[in-house]
Amino acid sequence: MGKSFVGKPKPLGADHKVVVVLDHGPRFGIDASEKLPIHVKELAGNKQKFVATIEKSVWSLAVECALEMHRIVSDVFPNNNKLMRFVLSDCVGRFLTSDTSDVMKQWGDSLISRNELHESIKSAGKPLTSEDSSILNGVRMAVDALSQKTNAYRKAIDTAQKMGNRPGQGKRPRVPIPMRGGNLEANKQKRDQFLQTFIPNRGAIVLMTSLKSEEELKSLEADIVEIVKGRNLIVKNLGDDNFSPIEDLRCYIINVYSGNLANPLQNKSMQSADDTELVKIQLLSTVDTGEAIQMVVHAVTLDLYNLVSTTITGIPMKEESITGQSVNYDVELFHPKIVLGELQKHKLLEPSSHLVINKGVYSTIKLQWATPNPKTRWDLFPFTSHSSRVSLAEPNSRQSTCLSSYLMNGRNKVMLEVSRQGAAESLTPNVGPKLISQVVMAAGGNKMNIQQVIISKQNNEDLQKKASMKPIPGVRVNDFKSLMKETTLSVKTIEKKMDKEKMPSTSAKNDQPTLLLKRLTRFWPVQQDQTVIYNLQEKFERFFSILAKRELSAEDFDMARGVILEFVARKSSPPYANDGETGKNAANRTEQFQTVAQELALHLGNYVNHSEQHLELFNQLMQLTFVERSLSLPTNDVTNDAKRECIQSTSQALKWYGNGGTGGASTPTRTSSRSNSPQPKRAYKEKYVWKSGETLKLGPWFQQQEQAKYWSRWQDFEGRILAGDQPAKLYADLDLPPHSNKKTEVPLG
Repeated sequence: MGKSFVGKPKPLGADHKVVVVLDHGPRFGIDASEKLPIHVKELAGNKQKFVATIEKSVWSLAVECALEMHRIVSDVFPNNNKLMRFVLSDCVGRFLTSDTSDVMKQWGDSLISRNELHESIKSAGKPLTSEDSSILNGVRMAVDALSQKTNAYRKAIDTAQKMGNRPGQGKRPRVPIPMRGGNLEANKQKRDQFLQTFIPNRGAIVLMTSLKSEEELKSLEADIVEIVKGRNLIVKNLGDDNFSPIEDLRCYIINVYSGNLANPLQNKSMQSADDTELVKIQLLSTVDTGEAIQMVVHAVTLDLYNLVSTTITGIPMKEESITGQSVNYDVELFHPKIVLGELQKHKLLEPSSHLVINKGVYSTIKLQWATPNPKTRWDLFPFTSHSSRVSLAEPNSRQSTCLSSYLMNGRNKVMLEVSRQGAAESLTPNVGPKLISQVVMAAGGNKMNIQQVIISKQNNEDLQKKASMKPIPGVRVNDFKSLMKETTLSVKTIEKKMDKEKMPSTSAKNDQPTLLLKRLTRFWPVQQDQTVIYNLQEKFERFFSILAKRELSAEDFDMARGVILEFVARKSSPPYANDGETGKNAANRTEQFQTVAQELALHLGNYVNHSEQHLELFNQLMQLTFVERSLSLPTNDVTNDAKRECIQSTSQALKWYGNGGTGGASTPTRTSSRSNSPQPKRAYKEKYVWKSGETLKLGPWFQQQEQAKYWSRWQDFEGRILAGDQPAKLYADLDLPPHSNKKTEVPLG
């Protein structure tokens, strides 16, 4: 039913909420066939001495396997969005985990913690010996719990309802909305039934018990189906929004039998227990030994949570008993199946593949350990995708401990190689001579991640083509390198015992480099044909290198000023020769002088905030070249005046930019404009701080912003620009009385 759902959210799977039911009756109170050996290390040497054996009950093995299942789920799904509850079944059924009377909080929003689960198990006690114990008591509680809505299920229903009420959702019918004046309750039930066809209530039960005959199994299957149908009928008649009928239940029965049993029940695959396919049941029988039960629990976990097993073979490891030699070991990992998508696409996960090893109840994929080659270029390494968490199958084994320690102690990654046999022979190696399919790496703390490596050469070529950039002719590459060197960041060492109040804030340290880069790129043409001065390196290279300094000495200032004076003296000289026929073309000397003067002013504007000497050079250039009217300068600076630890002349720079690049009233070298055009307003000297209860009128504020934006692009009359320092006198023959302020009036008509 859920397959017809279109769009988000996707239907929640059966692994969304799982109930583990443990048989707490007399059949789990007996001793297991396996005994735990105790070894003690001898004082002399590294040998282990056998001391005694300890009896373990089947109940202890069942609890260990329940904890093992919880460990794998918490490792692989770090978001803890897979919910689990644990139930004990003896004379009655009861939850192991903490319960509450509030139905909304019984499932919670995350997986139960391991510590909470430990505390709950400790209070359970030994299994009861009463013959009145029944596993069905726990099944009833599990079914009741699965009929409860989780918060994730509620969100999925709400989202589906919003999407269903939108027009244009394809062939999917709209969600019925309760109408006014009608039967609201009946309409609401229709809506809920409709939504459940797209977001079915699914869940799973993992049942650990002991069955002695086929009749007991059939009776248990029939009882489970009857309990589910009865609960669904109660939920439909109840009309409580906190519950929803179960529409898909997967039940895993782990049958633990004694090693002395002659004819134990055989495994059965997942199949429907009734005609409606409401309940699907799978039987896995195992002998009462720790290793056997643990393998069955691993198989159930892999199938339920769509995981897969990968075994790393050929791991070199030093052996304590053999000095100076190493032995190859294997380590098994569990992770989501999506990580093996590339292998599946190339049909390397078929049952007949040489990579697939059958372990009885489940299969594992064997990949070889490949030592990374430090000489491999980083840009030659293939692309990776689908990074997922990893859970070790045996985290306490020496092999697993060595692998995790290897990754956690500074080793970046471990590459997994596909042996070149069968279908893999036709695949092209992607890392040198090796075919790498996965990479295992540390993920912080004690966690590990596994990534899929793209092994299709065609995919790599396609991605490289998409990521490649076409070469652009005439780009200022060398100047960009100089800009990178000029804006290189270095880590400043801070004394450990520095007072915290004196340390600069994180925002101040992050803002200053950004603001500096913005200032240095106010004027920065990308291509050579967009500029003139950057194509005349032999003329202005010394000038550019001086301006790049944060502080100018007296000698630097005189040299930079000399370049400006030399440039002004060339106003009547022939134009500059254009290097390599690149850059803007200037037909005459006047046009070229104006263009170069404008670009020099813009270039100086990038550095005007560095120091007072930079600002003075800028003012002198503006005064000598008369480019103020023909130059469009920004009216607001990018400098944050609240944080100016490394800028000494920020206030003066703000004055200059606040007045359209004219230096402000405090600059004595400022030339007055002959134009009647209004000048931009002066910027605030200090950052304005809002007062308590103060209000702002948006109308005047927006008008002020628009006015500032308009005058920032103002260009003076072309006649005044071409006149230079010899302005034409308008109305020379007009005879007006001295000191007359009257305007000449032209009569109409």
